[in-house]
Amino acid sequence: MPKFAGRHLRVWLADSADALREISGDVATVESPSEGDMHEVSGGNSTRKSYVVGLLDSTMRLNGPFNTDANRSHAVLSGLIGGTAGKRVIIAPVGSASGYPKFEGTAVLKSYNPTSDVGGAVVYAAELVPIDDTTAPSWGTFA
Repeated sequence: MPKFAGRHLRVWLADSADALREISGDVATVESPSEGDMHEVSGGNSTRKSYVVGLLDSTMRLNGPFNTDANRSHAVLSGLIGGTAGKRVIIAPVGSASGYPKFEGTAVLKSYNPTSDVGGAVVYAAELVPIDDTTAPSWGTFA
């Protein structure tokens, strides 16, 4: 699964009021997979394994520094916990220039976990899951 961290990474997430907020400065790593279930369907007389593709999964994971400023990571993510309406998410691993790849769709926040060690920085981990099949995150490019 692709894992991104870099100075050109951009992440936007709609807050509880559906305003699209850029939280790129509060994201250290992103995982935006394009995975499909694989099911073995080999028979007794098979000489090699055979598979069929099942359902796709696009669970996204964000990790980064905890930031309580207005419209930043904590304000946006904490406002989405328990929500049932999908929120727009855009992940741009190498920037947002025309022609660059983006992973975009609608998701709900499955988990939000701020943590801290004694003497360490406060960080968070968040997991977003697709809300439905018609707006599930998928790869595209910026126009």
